[in-house]
Order: sequence, then C-alpha cells, then structure tokens
Amino acid sequence: MSKQIMIVDDDPAVRYTVLEVLRGADMNAIAVDSGEACLEELRKGFHGVILLDIMMPGMDGWDTLEAMKREGLNEGNIVCMLTAVISPSEEMDSVKDNVLDYVRKPFDPDGLIATAKEYLSYLRTVPDENE
Repeated sequence: MSKQIMIVDDDPAVRYTVLEVLRGADMNAIAVDSGEACLEELRKGFHGVILLDIMMPGMDGWDTLEAMKREGLNEGNIVCMLTAVISPSEEMDSVKDNVLDYVRKPFDPDGLIATAKEYLSYLRTVPDENE
C-alpha cells in the first residue's frame, strides 16, 4: 500500500482544493467530510498523513483525535491540523503528542505540497497483503 494523505474537513471547497493540489503533485490523497468518516477510514486500515480540520460540526478535530487515541487508531499515522485558528488552544495540550504540526488556512499550495511530502517521508511503507 502506498503512502496516503487523508484530508478531513467539513468544507467541500477546502476538501476539493486540498485534494486537487495534492493529486496535482502526484500524491495519493482521499478526502472525508467529518471526524466520524475519518475514524471509519482508519478502522478500514488507512495509514498515512491526516490533515485534520479543528472546527467541524459534531465531532471536531479534538474529539476525533481523542477517539483515535481511545481506539488505538493513531498508530502509524501522522496528524497535522488543518485550521483557520491562529494559535493553538489549551485543548492541544492533551493531544499534542499525536499532532505533528499545524497548516494554516488559507494555505500556500507549494508550502502544502512541501509539508505533505516531508510528512510522508516520515512514514514506513505498509506492504499490501498480496506482497
């Protein structure tokens, strides 16, 4: 299985834009619209870089991170918060060991690509079951 990136954001325009930017740079990326959908992908075996929005209705980014920790779904993944928030909140303290960095919205496409490539380089490639 190749290294992947998952975009988790409730805003369809952000999902589309980030997906197009990353795919345009030949990266394997998927997009989901909620924390719940992120957890579903993780339960199905997603491993890679997760660009996780903080402010989402229902399960926000912090709730998603807590659920990932509780279920042991953070192993083998790198989380980078994708956010319009200017400075981290106190909620960051309880999950800071599970978050590598923040990417601020609006983002520079070239900077996002460079960041994604850097974070992907930190991951081991997970072999397919058939290999």
